[in-house]
Amino acid sequence: MGKEKTDNNKKSFLDRIEGNCSFTAIRHGMISIIPLMVIASIALMIISLPIPAYQDFINGIFDGKVVELLDFIYSGVFDAFAIILAVATSISYSIKKQKQMQQPINISDILVLTLITLASLVATLGIQYEDFSVSMLSNLNTITALFVSLVSAKMFYGIKKIKFFKYINRGTVNDNIYTGAIEGLIPAIVIIGFFSVFRLLFELIFNVDSLQELFVIVANNMLNAVDNNFGEGLVIIFMTHIMWFFGIHGNNVLQPIVENKYTDISASIYTKTFQDSFVIIGGCGTVLCLVLAILIFSRKKNIRNIASLASSTVIFNIREIVAFGLPVILNPTFLVPFLCLPIFNYLVSYAAVYLDLVPNVTNQVEWATPIILNAYQATGSWRGILLQIALITVGTLVYKPFVDLFEKQNDKRFSEDVKELVELLKRDEENNKEVVYTELQDEYGNIARLLANELEEAVEKKELFLVYQPQVDANDICVGGEALIRWKHPLAGYIYPPLIIELAREKGFLYKVEKFIIESACKDIHRIEEEVDVDFKISVNLTNGSLEWDGLEECIARNVSKYDVPNNRLWLEITERDAISSSVDTIEKIQNLKNKGHKFLIDDFGMGHTSLLYLQTNQFDVLKLDGILTKDILENKRNSKIVEVIAQLGSSLKVDIIAEYVTTREQRDELVEMGCYAFQGNLYSVPIKIDEFIVWMKEHSGKGLEINSEM
Repeated sequence: MGKEKTDNNKKSFLDRIEGNCSFTAIRHGMISIIPLMVIASIALMIISLPIPAYQDFINGIFDGKVVELLDFIYSGVFDAFAIILAVATSISYSIKKQKQMQQPINISDILVLTLITLASLVATLGIQYEDFSVSMLSNLNTITALFVSLVSAKMFYGIKKIKFFKYINRGTVNDNIYTGAIEGLIPAIVIIGFFSVFRLLFELIFNVDSLQELFVIVANNMLNAVDNNFGEGLVIIFMTHIMWFFGIHGNNVLQPIVENKYTDISASIYTKTFQDSFVIIGGCGTVLCLVLAILIFSRKKNIRNIASLASSTVIFNIREIVAFGLPVILNPTFLVPFLCLPIFNYLVSYAAVYLDLVPNVTNQVEWATPIILNAYQATGSWRGILLQIALITVGTLVYKPFVDLFEKQNDKRFSEDVKELVELLKRDEENNKEVVYTELQDEYGNIARLLANELEEAVEKKELFLVYQPQVDANDICVGGEALIRWKHPLAGYIYPPLIIELAREKGFLYKVEKFIIESACKDIHRIEEEVDVDFKISVNLTNGSLEWDGLEECIARNVSKYDVPNNRLWLEITERDAISSSVDTIEKIQNLKNKGHKFLIDDFGMGHTSLLYLQTNQFDVLKLDGILTKDILENKRNSKIVEVIAQLGSSLKVDIIAEYVTTREQRDELVEMGCYAFQGNLYSVPIKIDEFIVWMKEHSGKGLEINSEM
């Protein structure tokens, strides 16, 4: 219990956010609608680009039909934004909740909850009244959509926990959708009924139609209390970014206020156009400066990729890709610049206009007009451009240390995530559980996919390398070694080798890894031959997938020829638990390789259900005992007996036995008595690089060494 508490205390703010269904639902819901937001924003940008010649051109195409089509696209997203957001948030909440409950994804619950949410939303917005307008479903009701979707989801899963309301399928209908629909009856009645009553009480108490309208009234009262243009603008900028930081589209929420009070460019300095051109620069939080800071200063390819993707949109004030993809939203690392830079921009640009250093806004400009052009169009002066460039330059420099901090935190989190993925793989290995990690739709899947991409790049750049663990005979003479793959990740350090193989297998580039292993081993065998005058062999690990790879024989033949390696020095090793295909092609391939002089080994022999079946095939020359058997033979008499029987069986079949995980002299002596041919483990050496391995082989070559007469 104490450890659990400590671990929770160590969790970062972002980790706790990831564990909270409501915050995750908002963030993931907004992420999922990024394509719609970007497409709609680009459509608006194309329509409203404020260049007269361009406007004449685009309006003249097919008698304005192109503009009409783009307007359909824009309206299709923003005029139904409340519905889209409610659906996305509801689905995201449901998926997160089911994972949190460690349940398989139940499509039926997601469908039912989404439909309940939609019915609750339209009930809350007053669809039953004659004055109901389609505009109620637009981005003007962002807060209402989030409120309804989150409360509906919490109530839905809360009700489903109550056994009294649980529908029990007695087996009369074998249909999950039907069962889910029946189980959703009570939650639907309760939730939709709650919001219908909520709407009536809300209207009765506050005399408003929606939560959004109440918010607008409260915000208006705050602005009226300030009662001056400068202060009002400051309050709006601050409120907008506080909401944005928590994933609520602040621009949409405050849009009614801004459009009603701050569109008249002749009335004051602070206007909507002034805000879009000189304050938010990038859509919110001056995120254009963040994108530039990443592109200029960042060392991380994945972060630069997000910035590159977002760069083509933030210049049009479309902020979603960087805000949710990086993320900036709900990320405490960027809280200070995200809130403070817009306020800084506001103070500087307001002062510049007030002191007549820059002309006041003289033209209304659509918010999607690109940077630089919007500054010129708004002020009609090059001084407006200079002001904007100065603000962008300062903002980029301000964001730089926060980008550095974000990368350090990201690196630390990445390393921790890789460790958790390795622990998951080890647990699954122990339980013989087969999982495709790169297809998991959770944090493990995300890190597996990212690591797999980096692994493939590392293979192509030949950043992987081999180490060798020596194998010795009963006289302590080195008879060879096992080649083991290693990858030192720049952040996570040495990656668990089985994870390397698993990720490469899942993503379809395992053959590239094994080509590298075979070539590197052949190259090292050639070097050993030149420096060490003893008989030896090197074994390399293959998988069942390798044996099915059409290029395996050609790859081995090419490399033994290239490095002038005798075939009998390169042994091929496959784990016993990696079941070998019994196809004619695979059997023929093994036989072809054996005929050329290569020997085959079974690794981890003794604990799998196919062990004895492999001995029937006469395909294997050497058995490597499973470490589970050899580790405790001195204490576990059953394991000791099993090893003894295997050794006797191997002797009768003329199959040599190699014991792994040999850590003590007593253990080794016991294995010698049982008839093992060679030994491998930390008693002799941990896996070492080729230079150290060659030195080790020379020291244990048996030349000039006095052999113990008892051996």
